[in-house]
Amino acid sequence: MYKYVSLKDIVENENYPFNKGQMNYFILKRRQNGLLNAVRQIGNRIYIRLDLFNEWLESHASKSLEKEDDESDPLDAPIDDLGFLIRSYHGLKRNKIKTIRELLTYSKEDLINFRNMGKKCIIDIENKLAERKLHLKKE
Repeated sequence: MYKYVSLKDIVENENYPFNKGQMNYFILKRRQNGLLNAVRQIGNRIYIRLDLFNEWLESHASKSLEKEDDESDPLDAPIDDLGFLIRSYHGLKRNKIKTIRELLTYSKEDLINFRNMGKKCIIDIENKLAERKLHLKKE
């Protein structure tokens, strides 16, 4: 027989490092994150099948350990990681700039010629890069 527990049981259990908000997010995204089979909804109540939840948790823990071992180049990180203003972000995305490395191949003059990319956007981009001790290409 399978053991089902409520979200409250998982949140209050010190063996699981999740708060209520995190668990709600996992439940909401269960189709995308692989937790679908472990979740059972009866009326308005949500129950978690413990054996499947523990398997899911172990598989994600092993994936995160693999990521820590893989020392990837921080310049290959997506531009999302820099936290640009919306207008700056959309201007870069519109011009198919996806990674920090790609952004660094452009100069100020190149960026100012992008559609809807004004001085404020350039200042925002330069400030966010400067926080990481990076700079746009010099002319």
